[in-house]
Amino acid sequence: MTTENNKLAGKVALVTGGAGGIGSAICKRLAQAGASVIITYNNSVDKAQALADELAGENHMVTRTRVDNTEEQITLAQTIKATYGKLDILVNNA
Repeated sequence: MTTENNKLAGKVALVTGGAGGIGSAICKRLAQAGASVIITYNNSVDKAQALADELAGENHMVTRTRVDNTEEQITLAQTIKATYGKLDILVNNA
């Protein structure tokens, strides 16, 4: 039986702009459903880290990655591959 608490168990989700209002709500829902959440931010590391600390579950990541910087995007993709081995969900919120 699938429940809200585990339907995304084992999934990895990336939320660009995850530290903002809409982004943080998306991150919370994904984590509640069991996903490991990668939160990107541009300016507010404190806000992003505070969000990650309050998310349900574990294995979440916070990273400063600007959506308009190709090098940072490539580095993020490499980090996700090395850390999680995959990416299942992408939310382009930024």
